[in-house]
Amino acid sequence: MTWTNSDPGKKFPCEIILIGKELDEHRSVEVHCHFEAYDKNLLPGMFMNAEIQIKEKETDVVPEGAVVSYQDKNYIFQLEAAGKYSMVPVRTGIKDGGYIEILPVDEKATLPENIVTDQAYTLLMQLMNKEEE
Repeated sequence: MTWTNSDPGKKFPCEIILIGKELDEHRSVEVHCHFEAYDKNLLPGMFMNAEIQIKEKETDVVPEGAVVSYQDKNYIFQLEAAGKYSMVPVRTGIKDGGYIEILPVDEKATLPENIVTDQAYTLLMQLMNKEEE
């Protein structure tokens, strides 16, 4: 999807045909693309922003607020029973659109059920306060 700076809410689906070889000082690169639908407001040579889908794959994701870092490791919280939570170690991958990819810690690991999807840092602080008492 591409969009202009003047109207970032209007998205233009397109297919990239060619990608330049060098990034400039703004980490930009020239690309040649063909738009799925003609729009008279788009002109050749126009600068645009883009989200490029590199690879499509199914993966487990959670909202970024569900993941906490503690002692150089990442965790999510699982609701065990009313008011009782457990920390589950996870590896994280790509972040995009407010979500973060959860990778298995080992080959047999699966994403647990009843994951707390927000306020994970609040739970971590409550857990740390209980341990200090």
